[in-house]
Amino acid sequence: MYSTILRKILFFGGKYGSKLAINLSNWHALAGTFYLPKKDYSTEFLSFGKKYFSDYNIEFTKKWNSKLQTIFTYINQYYNKKLIEETDGLVRTNILGAEATYKFNDSKSIRVLGEHMWADYDKKNWAASTVEFNLNSKLSFFTADMYNYGNDDPEARNHYYNVGGAFRQKSTRIALSYGRQRGGLVCVGGVCRFVPESSGVSLSLNTTF
Repeated sequence: MYSTILRKILFFGGKYGSKLAINLSNWHALAGTFYLPKKDYSTEFLSFGKKYFSDYNIEFTKKWNSKLQTIFTYINQYYNKKLIEETDGLVRTNILGAEATYKFNDSKSIRVLGEHMWADYDKKNWAASTVEFNLNSKLSFFTADMYNYGNDDPEARNHYYNVGGAFRQKSTRIALSYGRQRGGLVCVGGVCRFVPESSGVSLSLNTTF
């Protein structure tokens, strides 16, 4: 990962400065020969085998004044479903995202996020948006929607909407939401799991000791 601060002496740094982050990630299998009956193998030194996943992204953060900040993101991903999920297909995606946060004061703010993903396989193109309102340092509300408008099956072009809120008290956070959950591989906090599509009410409690 590469990150740098663009100071105000640069054209797009401005009075408050800007931040440019570049992240590169590649996952490959080991290159070599594998003998499954004998559970043995031989690998090549410093060589890459089949490609599982890659993520190349660039993020530009710009603070316009003491109240408004924007973030623009571009992501290029490669996902080998055949090797990871044991299903057919290679998924290549390009994602654009734009985010703006406006602070009314030290504790009250609103955040607006929009994303679009172009995909050449699987469920194809998606569009998503989120609006989050932080009433104070303890209470926040949100509404979000993901729309799979590019699905080849018109009957499967669904809106995955969610509305809810969260309350924080010291190290404890309680969140309540209602909406639809898309099915598939969902990753949160570095932990990934497969979940079915569902709809209903969700309640979560997180605390630290």
